[in-house]
Amino acid sequence: MKKSADVAVLRLAATLVLATASVPIGHHASAQRLGEPDTIFQNGKIYVGVPGKFVEAVAVKDGRVLATGSVAEMRALAVPATRYEDLGGQTVLPGLYDNHVHVNADRGSQPKDSLDLSTVTGLKDLQQRLKAHAATLPSGAWIVATVPHGTGAVEPFPESALPTRWDLDSVTPDHPVALTRGAHITLVNSKALQIAGISRQTPQPGGGVIERNDKGEPNGVLRESSARRLVMRHVPEPKLTDEEGMHNLRKRLRDQLALGVTSLNVPGMRPGDDLRLMQKLYEQEGETLPRATIQIRLSPGYDSYDDPSKGAESSIAEIESLSFRTGFGNDRIKLGAIKMSVDGGMGGQAAWLVDEYRTRPGYRGVERIPEDALYRVAKRAHDLGWQLGIHAIGDQGIIRTVHVMERIVKENPRPNARHYLHHISVKPPQEILQKIKDNHFLAAMQPNFTHTLASFYAMALSPQKLPYNNPLRSLKSLGIPISFGTDNLPDGPIVALYAAVTRRGVDGKVYGAQERLSLEEALHAATVGTAYMTFDERQRGTLEPGKLADMIVLDQDIFSIDPEQIRSLAVKTNIIGGRVVWRDDGSARPRLTHARLTSDCVMSAADVHCHYSGEDGDVW
Repeated sequence: MKKSADVAVLRLAATLVLATASVPIGHHASAQRLGEPDTIFQNGKIYVGVPGKFVEAVAVKDGRVLATGSVAEMRALAVPATRYEDLGGQTVLPGLYDNHVHVNADRGSQPKDSLDLSTVTGLKDLQQRLKAHAATLPSGAWIVATVPHGTGAVEPFPESALPTRWDLDSVTPDHPVALTRGAHITLVNSKALQIAGISRQTPQPGGGVIERNDKGEPNGVLRESSARRLVMRHVPEPKLTDEEGMHNLRKRLRDQLALGVTSLNVPGMRPGDDLRLMQKLYEQEGETLPRATIQIRLSPGYDSYDDPSKGAESSIAEIESLSFRTGFGNDRIKLGAIKMSVDGGMGGQAAWLVDEYRTRPGYRGVERIPEDALYRVAKRAHDLGWQLGIHAIGDQGIIRTVHVMERIVKENPRPNARHYLHHISVKPPQEILQKIKDNHFLAAMQPNFTHTLASFYAMALSPQKLPYNNPLRSLKSLGIPISFGTDNLPDGPIVALYAAVTRRGVDGKVYGAQERLSLEEALHAATVGTAYMTFDERQRGTLEPGKLADMIVLDQDIFSIDPEQIRSLAVKTNIIGGRVVWRDDGSARPRLTHARLTSDCVMSAADVHCHYSGEDGDVW
C-alpha cells in the first residue's frame, strides 16, 4: 500500500481512538444512572422496536434513551431545562440502519461543464445531447458521463435498448465516449475502443464481458470492472480538492437522512483519500450525519489484476500493513468488515449463476475473483481478526463464497466473527443455506431488488427460480440472521420494507409470496438486523433505555395502512442522538403512487419488454 494511504489510515485511527475515549459506552442503562432528560419527544405512536411495544413518549439524555412510556410518565422525569418536541400523533420508528450504501469522494465529481445526462429519456435524446456537447469540445477530448439506470417503468436504457458503439459514433465520431450505466455496465464508442486497443481479436477479460455482435465485433457494451478498466485507464482522472471531495461525501450522506437512515454501512472504501476525507468530515460535522461503519475494499481478482495471484499478494500485503481491524472507532464512525466481490451484478446481467441465463443461452455470468485468490485473502483477513463481508449475488457466486468462508472458519475457529454475505439475490441449494446457518454466517439482504430489478431477474432466472429471488423467508425460517439495505437504489429503505412484505415488483407482479416477511420482521431486519451485523445491537436498533436515541418520524402510520401503500411513506423528521438533524421542508422525494403497477410484458429470446399501468397486478 502507498505510504500516503497508510498515513491517512493511521491519522483516522488516532482520531477514532480519541473520539472513542469520550463516548459513554453502556447498554440498558437505568434512568437513575443516566440522570434527568435533556429532551422529551411526546405525543406520538412510538414503536420501540420490540414486537408489539408502542409508547407515547421518549425521554433522552446525552444522546441516549433515558426512558420510554406515557407522556405523563416522561414529564414526571423532566426538570426546568428539559426541552419538548411534540410529535403531533405521528408514527415514530427506531432509525433505519442501511447495510449497503456506497459513499465515495469522487462520486459526482465531473467538472461543472461536463455533460449531465441525469434526465435523458432515450436514445434520440442521448444522441442530441452528445452531439451538442461534442461541439463545445476540441477534437479528441473524452466525453465521460453517467446515463440513468432506471428502476422498472422509468428505464431509458433497458437491456434491449443499450446504446451501441455505432449509436454513439453517429454523433461523436471524433471524441472518445465512455458512459456508465449503473455499477456494472460501461457504454463506449468506436473511438474509445480504438484507444483501448479493443478489437474482435481481443480475448474476453477474466471476470468481465466485452459484448459482440453476430459478426464477432465488439458492440461497445462492457460489463463489469475488468472490461471497464481496459478503457477507463486511458481517461484522465478528475483532480479533486479536499473541499470538493468533502462536498460530494457530505451530499451523499445527507441525502440518506431524508430516506430515514440514521446509520449506514459503507460497503467498501479504499484506505486513501476517501477514508481520509471521511475522517475529516466526521471530525467537523459528524453529529449532523448518519453514523457510518466503513468496510475496507480489496480487489484481488480480475477487477484490478490480469493475474489474480498477484492481486492476492498485493491485498494480503495491504491488510498486513494495517494496524487495526473491524470495530475500531466510535458510535459516529468506525471500521467494519473487509469487502470483496465474487461475482457481478444482476442489473448488469453478470451475476454468476448455476444455470445459464434464461435469455442468454450458454452464458452464466462472471466470476470476478478466482477461488484461490479469494481464499488466500479472506483467510489472512480472518486470521488477523477482521470480519468478512463478501458480495455474492448469483447462486454459483454464493456457493463459492460459502465454501471458502466455511473452509476458513473450520481451519481457524473464531467465536463471534459474524462474517456475512452481501446480497444472496438468487436462492442457492438448501445444503448451502444450511452451511450458512451452521457456520453462523449472516445475510445482508437488499429486498428492494425484488421490486426495482424485477425485469432483470426475469431475464436471468428460470420460472422455477424466479419466485425465490432475494429469499427472505427461506433464510429467516432457518434462523439465519438477516439485515436490510438498498445498495444505493434511489427509492431507499422504505421501499425495501415494502418489497419485503409484499414481494411486488415494479412490473406489478408478486414474486414468491412465500418469501414475504411480516412488517415487524422486516423492521427488525432494517434496524436490529444491521446493528447485529456491525456488532452494535447493544447500542442501536431499538429505543430501549440506554441505547442511542436514533429515530425517524413518518407522515403516515406504517402499522395501519395497506401494505401496498408503504412505498409511498415519507420521512418527516430524522433524529440522531436525540438531535433533529433533518426535517422535511417540502423538497423531499415525491410520493410514489398508491396504485399497484401491472405490466404487459413480452418475453423474447433476448430481453423482456414491459408496458406499465396502474391496475392490480398478477401473482407469480
